[in-house]
Amino acid sequence: MKQQIQDLINSIKKDGIDSATSEGKKIIEEAQSKAQAIISDAMKERDKMIADAEKKLEVEKESSIAAVKMASRDLCLSFKRDVEKIFQSILDKKVKEAMDASLLREVLATVIKAEFSSDVVVTLPQEKQNEITQSLAQELSNELEHGVSFAFSSSLSGGFRVEDKDGKAYIDLSDDECTKLLYPYISSSIKDLI
Repeated sequence: MKQQIQDLINSIKKDGIDSATSEGKKIIEEAQSKAQAIISDAMKERDKMIADAEKKLEVEKESSIAAVKMASRDLCLSFKRDVEKIFQSILDKKVKEAMDASLLREVLATVIKAEFSSDVVVTLPQEKQNEITQSLAQELSNELEHGVSFAFSSSLSGGFRVEDKDGKAYIDLSDDECTKLLYPYISSSIKDLI
């Protein structure tokens, strides 16, 4: 009987150990499966975070490139405007310098002869009033067979305007108008240079 009890104890031990071993293997397998799932989820999250970071980096890179291109374009346009302003200023100065008394007399006579058949009013800059004398008016009237009278305007800084007395026809050769007429040709040259 002792032997039977011993066999029974051994059998219970063996069943307990087998059951515990089986249960332990099952727990270990479940833990390994959960660990593998956690590692897999972590790797997926890592890959997603890397992909998101790469996308964000690419967007920032493209944005930076676009900003640099825009700044470059703005700088070029600003430079071009500055150069054109400088050339405009030089042209303005040269046109004003060219409109001296002898040129005025010559151009006035030519314009009036070519374009007007009746009495005319010549408008000159206010600052030219001292330079223009009655003798010039008389000289132009005698030469042109037209009555010439002079008016002076503070709105003109150089050049002149000629209009017939009834105001139906006029020619504007003020320095501003001459500059506007000449500038497109200079502007295309500037564009070629820039």
